[in-house]
Amino acid sequence: MFGDFHFPDIDWHSCTSGSHGRDFLEAVSDGFFTQHVLFPTREDNCLDLVLSTDENLVRNVASGGKIGSIDHDLISFELLCFSKLQGSDKTVLDFSKANFTHAKELLTIDCVARLSHLGPAEAWSVFHNIVTDTTKLCILLKKAVVKNRPIWISREVLGAARKKRKSWRRYRVSKNSDDFAV
Repeated sequence: MFGDFHFPDIDWHSCTSGSHGRDFLEAVSDGFFTQHVLFPTREDNCLDLVLSTDENLVRNVASGGKIGSIDHDLISFELLCFSKLQGSDKTVLDFSKANFTHAKELLTIDCVARLSHLGPAEAWSVFHNIVTDTTKLCILLKKAVVKNRPIWISREVLGAARKKRKSWRRYRVSKNSDDFAV
């Protein structure tokens, strides 16, 4: 979290504050935030802050001087982000590239002649092997797609979000509240 928090009475070196910034300093401390800007950003005050929940997420915080007539210093910093997603080794059948003609030829068997003399367990085993072998021969495998979204986001939720964005765009153009009715 970063921005101009405007608490000039907080001393971030000693973590002390006057009455104006005391509640904010307590909230930062209670939330286990680390404040990374330790130099003045406006006159002699440190008003522009970079807060994080992990002291190792932000590095190389520096003052970039002033831009134009703005009275605050520009702050530059590096934010270290790590992806939690890793490539999946799971494979799935790729039916879009399947050879259904060849599969139909391989599965065209005389079931009565081939399975009738067998018991139920043996017949199932033979049938299962025929289908499995045909699948391996005629349907290629592909890597499973890893979805980068929370599990609670279903197709319905995505559809509702799309509908809301569409009506918001319509409303921004027309400024008519009826266009924002979802």
